[in-house]
This record gives sequence, structure tokens and C-alpha cells, in this order.
Amino acid sequence: MSLLTELKRRNVFKVGIAYVVMAWLVMQVADVILNNIQAPAWIFQVLLLFLAVGFAIALVLAWAFELTPEGIKRESGDSESAPVFGKSSQMMTYVIIGMLALAASYLFITRERSIPDPAVSIDDLVSRPSVVVLPFANISGDAAQDYLAFGITDELIVGLQRLGNFPVVSRNASISYGVTDISATDFAQNHGASYLVEGSVNVSGDGIRVLANLSGAGGNQVWAERYQLEGGQIDVFDVSDELVSKVAGAVLDSEVKRIQREDHPPSNAWEHYMKALKVVLEYDQKRYEMARQHLDRAVEIAPDMAEAWWALGELEVMNYMTQPFNDETELEDLYGIIEYFRKAHELSPFHAAACGCLGYMLTAVGKPDEARVVFEQAIEAKPLSPDLRVDYAIYLAWVGRYEEALENVALSLKLGPTSQDRAGVWTTRSLAAFAAGNEQEALDAINRAMFVSHHTFYTPTAVAMLYVLGKHEAATSLFRDMQSFFPDLQPKNRIFYVLLKPIDDTLEARRQQGDPDGPADVEEIFSILRKEISDPTNQ
Repeated sequence: MSLLTELKRRNVFKVGIAYVVMAWLVMQVADVILNNIQAPAWIFQVLLLFLAVGFAIALVLAWAFELTPEGIKRESGDSESAPVFGKSSQMMTYVIIGMLALAASYLFITRERSIPDPAVSIDDLVSRPSVVVLPFANISGDAAQDYLAFGITDELIVGLQRLGNFPVVSRNASISYGVTDISATDFAQNHGASYLVEGSVNVSGDGIRVLANLSGAGGNQVWAERYQLEGGQIDVFDVSDELVSKVAGAVLDSEVKRIQREDHPPSNAWEHYMKALKVVLEYDQKRYEMARQHLDRAVEIAPDMAEAWWALGELEVMNYMTQPFNDETELEDLYGIIEYFRKAHELSPFHAAACGCLGYMLTAVGKPDEARVVFEQAIEAKPLSPDLRVDYAIYLAWVGRYEEALENVALSLKLGPTSQDRAGVWTTRSLAAFAAGNEQEALDAINRAMFVSHHTFYTPTAVAMLYVLGKHEAATSLFRDMQSFFPDLQPKNRIFYVLLKPIDDTLEARRQQGDPDGPADVEEIFSILRKEISDPTNQ
């Protein structure tokens, strides 16, 4: 009789299988219990060693003894005991089946319990966030390069999906963003995405510049990077692979920080910020002091909180606009405001609101070149931000680039008609249309702006636009209403004049073309309106 046959006859194989299954079950149960009581690791190691030694002993006992209907007896070693072997083997088979059933039950139970729970570990949580990749913008000015922007977008989507670290919104959904009329953040939230990737591609000469950035669905900046490829070194696939790696790493790192609350300001700082933000957004001058105290406290607690520095700048803009104009301290006051926006910009370089406000204020103090750099870098990083497009359009109108201003206004309306700054979009559209000679479009746009809101810092521009478009009664009525929140407003006030300057430029251009009708400038318009509302017959 061969050794293999004898091992089978003595049920050594079956005993070994039964022992292995039982030992596995023991280790699983022990692992759960020891982890819950936070037992030292060496206890499990000792148990593992004990089970390994037991395996050898079990095999020896299986060889020396046999299981019979009368109980365990010493193995006779005689092959004539085969009839007994049949019953013994059948019993051992039942034992193995029972062990396997227990193991299968354990696997089923633990599988059900492995569904993610809100209180589980960071490793479990970081697998949850989903990402949407918005179509990269071709800012080369050459439609022939659209394929390149599309190719990088597609490679990034496919690469992130292949990586499998987290869910990625489908290619079809991502590409559809170009034909939607909601903001990027709303688009991400509608698709259940926690993060959105956006960027731009710029081809000039024999070089390609790709800029990509990752934001939270709420708009907070997470990561950004620029790639410059020159001449024969151009390899889009290398850039795509690099982007996949960097985006995946940034998402996972951001999730770990989010769960550990490392990237959140202290809750009390956030509370101070939110209490002040309502005042800022509503232009509630009466509560300026309260809001200022809250924001000062917020930046004291969390000096790296970009949102609070931006809100400080906005609050001071509101205060500046609603106070009596002081020509002597104007520049000093404005540079103080600029520092708040610059601080926010330094802490979060692609924070759309901070970039837009910084660029606007630099324009106001007569630094258009610095403003242009801020805007162009921000637009390159966040080409799909509707509010940033509005601020950029205002700058373009200020420097006389009216066609480009109209293009950016149109894009802003397409990207985010639910944005907070709709009055600004329509006002800027009115300015650019007026400068381009389309007065009916300018009138329609300024009426839309005032329908959205007539209590914003765009209102003085609306007053001047209505007047130059021949709607004197409407301009007078709006000017009278404006006195309640912008008393003694001077049109040469630098913040307001950023928007009023295109009107003066257009009036000057018309005079040079031989059209002497109408007011000379916005200062004359405001002077006329003041006289009209001061005359009792006009009340």
C-alpha cells in the first residue's frame, strides 16, 4: 500500500482540512475580540504559533488514531479495517462540511458589516469623494487647438477612472458642461461630486502651457499647477499622466485633512466669518461695526483664513462707498483695502472672488498692468468661473477692449446665470454695448441689471447709463433712490469710476467724431441730476 493511500485511509488529509478551517475561524474571532479590547499584538502572534504547532500534532494524531462509531481508537494499521474506515471517513466529511458552513456564514456576516459607516477610519472615508473633470478651455485664440484641450480633458477623465481611487463622473456628463447654463460648482454638486478639476490649454509658437487646478465643490482651492512644454519636448500624454497622479494625490490628501479637520479654520473663527458675511453680501452699512469686529476676531483666530481676509476687503469697500468722499485720503484708503485682497490672494491664489476684487482695486488705483496679470493668471486657472469673468469684463471695458468685454460677459451669463453678481454682468454688458454703438442692447441690459437689484455699487453706473440713453426720468428716479445708500456720491470716486470711465471714454469719442449733443461726462450728469432732485418741482 502506498503512503498516499494510507494517508487517505487514515483520514489524515480530511483532518488537516478540518483543522485549517477551524484554525482560520479561531483567528478571525480572536482578531475581532483582541482588537476590541486593545490587547497587545504579541497575544495574537502567540495564538498563531500555538495553532501552527497544533496543526502538526493533529496530523500525527490522525495517523495514530481513528474515529469510529464506538469512539476514538488506536489505529490498527491493518488495511482490513477498511469497512470501519468508510464510516469514519463519512463522519469526517460531515465535520468538514460543518466547518466550511461556519466559515461561509462568517464571511457573509462580515461582508454585510463591511459597508462603510460614517464613523469608520480615514482610509475608508477617503475612498468616497467623487471628482468631475470640466472641459479644459482652449485660450489660444485658435479654434484649431480645441482638439488638444479636449484630448487632455479626456485623458484625465479616463486616467482617473482607470486609477480607481475614487468615483469619477462619466465622460459624457463632463463634456456636457459646455452646453449647460449653470455654474461649475452647481454642476459638480448636481452630479454628486466633492471635487472639480478645471484648467486651460494655451498654444503659442512651438510651446504649450497647460494649467490645471482642483477645487472643492464649494469653491475652495485645493491644488493648482502649471506645465510648460517647449518645442520637441511636447508630449501631451506625459502631461496627462502627471495630471492624473497629481489630482489623485491632491484629492486623497485633501480628504484626509478634511476628515481630520486640519484644513478647516477653527469653528469659532468660521462662526465669526459667517456672521459678518451676511452684512457684506447685503451691503448693510448700519451693521458695519459689528461685522468688522467679527472679521477682526476671525483673522486673529485663523490668520490663514483667506475667506475672512477677502470679506474684510469687501466690508471696507462697502464702508468706503457709503462714507463722504475724501479726496485727500482716497488713495491711502484704497491701498489699505487692496492689502486685504492681496492677503486673501496670497493665501489662496485662485480664489475667484479674491482675484476678481484684487484686479478691480488695482484698476481703480491706476495699476492696469498689475490688474491684467492678476486677471490673466486667474482666468487661466479658473476659466469657467462666472464671477471672475464679470470682473475681467469690467477691466476690459476700462481699458477700451469692448468686444472682449462682451465676450466675457456672454460667457459669464452662460456659465452661471444664478451667480450672485447678475446685476454686475448686465451692467457691464450695457457699458460694452453702449461703447460699441448698440444703444438698444445697452438699454435692455441696464434694465435687466436694475431688475436684478438696484442697491449695489453698480447702481451709479446704471444712473449714468439711463441718462445717456435718453431715459432722464428713470435716471432721476434711480438717482433719488440711490441717495439713501450712496449719499453725496462723487463720480470721480475711484471705485465707482472703474465702471463710469467707459461712459466718459465713449462720450469723448463721440465728440471727436463731431457729435456735440449730450453731456460732456458723468460728472456733468450727476451735477444735473442733483439740481433736479433739489428742485421742489421735481419731487
